[in-house]
Amino acid sequence: MNQLRSYLIVSVLKGVALALTVIVVVGGFVQLVGQLPDVGTADYGLADAIAYMLLRVPRMIFETLPAAALVGALLGLGNLAVHRELVVMRASGVSHFSMLGALALAGFGLLVVMVLLGESLAPSLGAYAREMRTTALHDDVDLDAGQSTWLKDGERIINLRRPDQAFGFSGGVFLFELDGAQRLAQVVRGHVKECFEIAVLGREFRPCPPSLGNFAFQSGIEAR
Repeated sequence: MNQLRSYLIVSVLKGVALALTVIVVVGGFVQLVGQLPDVGTADYGLADAIAYMLLRVPRMIFETLPAAALVGALLGLGNLAVHRELVVMRASGVSHFSMLGALALAGFGLLVVMVLLGESLAPSLGAYAREMRTTALHDDVDLDAGQSTWLKDGERIINLRRPDQAFGFSGGVFLFELDGAQRLAQVVRGHVKECFEIAVLGREFRPCPPSLGNFAFQSGIEAR
């Protein structure tokens, strides 16, 4: 009886593994194709795109495991039914409840795998993949080199801009505030002379010496 139960569990898990492999391979290929337009931007190359896709595999497994379990269980049971193995099991005295218990054990094992992925590997590797991709794509963003940086928090959009005499930019901090309808409500600008610091959401405000130039204060944001 135990051997038949184990055989049923293994058959179902093989079907789940096959379905999951197909889904993950197709999903990974789609993700890799989606990264191709960014290949060549800054330091983001093909190897980075492949690494990003591979690091997101645990996340894909976590997201697609329920569907793969359903499809795989149907494949496994269907294969047993085609070869009349379910009939042999029933003739050997295996009850419907024993078969359901075996399927429940297989489902519990998949649930444990899903919980472990969702609470450990998937979030950490996914966050690392996003950080790696962001770093590679924005590696050339440097305020000291005359670049402009955009920040967004809720209904506030902040633009940090260094002076660039070649293009006639005077530099500064620009705050764009949106209303409830996501329309531009007001624009605030802080001029920059010798220092360039900002404290967002009013959680940190540092005094600016008068010798370091003008500053503007509006809606919890201090720019110098």
